[in-house]
Amino acid sequence: MTDNNDMLQLFKTALEKEHEREFTEREIKKSFQLLEFFAEVAIDNAMTEAERKKRLETTPRGFHLEGAHTCELCRSIFRNESTWYDAYGIKCINCQSAIDRQIVSPKLHLYPERFYTLYDLEQLFNLDKKLVQRWTKDRILKARIIPKGKRGVHFTLFLVKDNKDFLPPKYLVEPTGIIEEVDGRKEYIFPVQWYRLYKNPIARISKYGIAKYLSVITA
Repeated sequence: MTDNNDMLQLFKTALEKEHEREFTEREIKKSFQLLEFFAEVAIDNAMTEAERKKRLETTPRGFHLEGAHTCELCRSIFRNESTWYDAYGIKCINCQSAIDRQIVSPKLHLYPERFYTLYDLEQLFNLDKKLVQRWTKDRILKARIIPKGKRGVHFTLFLVKDNKDFLPPKYLVEPTGIIEEVDGRKEYIFPVQWYRLYKNPIARISKYGIAKYLSVITA
């Protein structure tokens, strides 16, 4: 078996090769401890998921989870009876209800490239929330509304397939990272909005309807 010192040496060699610099003993130990922590978390998560899958054999429609969990669709945190787990993962009870009513697909959260959230539209196109709401009201945008109870709105999303002439594919407008030189060193900067990377960003999405509502503001 490989002892702990051998593991640390192998880890040190790999890190220095990847980053092209020497690491101190303290850096190596701290990095290795962090790696061990993430490995333990991954194992715990795998065991928990296996237990849940096993429970689905007797309750295939799903069940509530104990404690706080993040909905994989709306990304909000819910607890206990406000959660739902089934073969498609963890959802809040609002999103699960929308799935049951066929407002959205049970697999939608697995494909984030297929929809924009209200937050996405605000961030990716530098839009005001009220403007997006007006576009929705005027049917310029088609929204999928996930209800909250009988009257409220829990979550709003916009499927690319519902708005294929108006909204571009998300890969055209996703934030990215760039490498810049800072004080003589190369540093990775993330995220950088897509429209900051092009001289004429609107041309990149010119064949989609949203382009005619956008303008470039120069400082």
